[in-house]
Amino acid sequence: MTDHPGSEELSAFVRGELPASRMRDVVRHLLLPCPPCAAILGEALQPAVAREPVPEDEYDAALDRALQKALLQEESLRRRKAEARRLEEILARDSSVRGLPRETDPLALIDALLARSWALRYDDPRQMVQLAEEAVKQAQSLVAREIGVPQRADLLGRTWAEMGNALRVADRYQDAEEALSKARQLSEQGTGDEFLEIRITELEASLAADRRELDVAQVKLTRVFRFYRSRRNQHLAGRTLILKGLYTDYAGCEDEAIRLLRQGRAMLDPACDPDLHHCAVYNEMLCLLGAGRYAEARQLRMEGSRELSWGEDRVNELRLQAIDGCLDVADGKLAQAEAVFREVKQGFLELNRSYLAALASLELAGALLRRGRWVEAKDEALEAIAMFKALRIEVEAYASVLVLRESFELRMVTPALLHEIAGPLRRAERDPVAALIPPPSLRG
Repeated sequence: MTDHPGSEELSAFVRGELPASRMRDVVRHLLLPCPPCAAILGEALQPAVAREPVPEDEYDAALDRALQKALLQEESLRRRKAEARRLEEILARDSSVRGLPRETDPLALIDALLARSWALRYDDPRQMVQLAEEAVKQAQSLVAREIGVPQRADLLGRTWAEMGNALRVADRYQDAEEALSKARQLSEQGTGDEFLEIRITELEASLAADRRELDVAQVKLTRVFRFYRSRRNQHLAGRTLILKGLYTDYAGCEDEAIRLLRQGRAMLDPACDPDLHHCAVYNEMLCLLGAGRYAEARQLRMEGSRELSWGEDRVNELRLQAIDGCLDVADGKLAQAEAVFREVKQGFLELNRSYLAALASLELAGALLRRGRWVEAKDEALEAIAMFKALRIEVEAYASVLVLRESFELRMVTPALLHEIAGPLRRAERDPVAALIPPPSLRG
């Protein structure tokens, strides 16, 4: 923790009312040591009506009690995380809770259910929802006397928020709105955890963006950004700017989107969350390609050639190959681009990622058009159209599919027109919130 806690947080720290994760951060900060915060802490230890200095032995005793409580919470949290990881491994083998041990920490189980739900966001949205629903049920089964009334409200708010996000990913927008509304109501009955409230605001922004209520999404993200900046958390503030950049790209303001993405990426700590940094670089390259700024995209690809490796994540490796194919097209290396797109398409088909395979098929059609191979280009485009129509895609993207089909039937399609029509289809595939905002149980 590099940011200084405020006086209100230090007062809550002394009373033992901070959330466990924040209590841990404050302890670490005080142990640096930090004389300015120690001075503020001294003030926080004094009763509000007191005018006389607190005796040194009372000061030390109070500080010892606060530190001891925080350290006990730290150890409890460490055990809970270890148990959650074990339970998540079991759920990865069998998503049914029936296979879990009978005796287990209920809070660790909720963490594990949400973590496993998150892991399925790309491959099985339906199962993602089911696991989030189970997390809500587990939270509801806890009685207030076990964890406290406001703490139970926080836990219920958190699980309802994550279920709302899962419903959003599954395109159940009305259900997602109701779940997030429930989460907000519960959070208002809880401890006043600001981080929970901000998490809900983040997810409300993502739902608004999915519904193309982009102004609403931007207002909510501005609030989130100001919150993290006020806490001097550059990393999370940067992540929020990246989201703002992606939503700005949705609105078609590509240059402004690129500016926000770059500003946000500069604020990230790659060592803290390498996957987030990778996503930021990747999405910036997509925006640059969409804006036709190929030289900048190529430079960014070269600079990030090593760090842009997702290891054994085949889906993201194929995404990067597709970017390489687009750069080959920009360089006039059409035969090479054709080979790349064929490989990428086949790879996505093998992974049962039909939407991504359809996008690769469109890129391939564009490369074939540029080589004058009209019939093959049309076949590829029609195959892509068939895949898109078989999937549940949003109205804007579906409209692009219809325009694309008509353009080929009228023989009016050109590589430039194909690129423009495919824009909404590319944007519809990206889910920045799923990619960039893990649930709190997965953070640090």
